[in-house]
Amino acid sequence: MKHKHYDIAAAKILNMDLILFIKPKDAPKWSESSNAYPPNSSNIDCFLCLPQHKDACLHWLNGGDLIQDSEFVIGKYSDVEASINPSFSEHGDLFMTTSRNIRMKPSKEKRWLLVNAVDDLQPQMFDDEEDANHTLQGSHPNWSKHEIDVEV
Repeated sequence: MKHKHYDIAAAKILNMDLILFIKPKDAPKWSESSNAYPPNSSNIDCFLCLPQHKDACLHWLNGGDLIQDSEFVIGKYSDVEASINPSFSEHGDLFMTTSRNIRMKPSKEKRWLLVNAVDDLQPQMFDDEEDANHTLQGSHPNWSKHEIDVEV
């Protein structure tokens, strides 16, 4: 019977540039391993990826959603849903392919802009609507507040 991490150890030996992520059973999050080889303990989960997918892979392992280039249409993306129990044997191919462009799925957040179109002053951006309102209260009447969505 093969060791739980046999496939990961074999892949890492063949390519030492691969990034190794580990997650002890009692840990809430995955992290990059400072060790070059997978641990012997079966109480630690392991996952490998190519260096170019490092950030996206860690985001995905910790429950984040990703998008990848469509195989058929340039400029189109498809979702890669987060997995509750990611395993290298089931999901490793996604992060071991050089031809795929994978990135974190952008999310939208609200921002507030104060704009003064009359006096041609630099717009001011706020992360918090209350801060924008507070600044707007004592300002000249030419200022206006605008809510926008930004991808982060």
